[in-house]
Amino acid sequence: MVGTYAEAGKKDAEIAIEASYKALKGPWASMSGVERAKIILKTAQLIRENAEFYGLISTESSELLNDKSISKKFSCNFKF
Repeated sequence: MVGTYAEAGKKDAEIAIEASYKALKGPWASMSGVERAKIILKTAQLIRENAEFYGLISTESSELLNDKSISKKFSCNFKF
């Protein structure tokens, strides 16, 4: 198992929506497009660098962990 999560209800969705509106007033909204692009590109780089790991946990959550060729195929999904 990679992790656990709780099942969400209507109230949870409302809280998440409220948080998203607050986030729009935070630093991300005031950044220039260039600043946001740098963060997005860095995130993409980190995903690429760890693609095999993400492929592995994807296959683990799909109960395909024993087939290493599948994990490599899944890791190819992380291309930018």
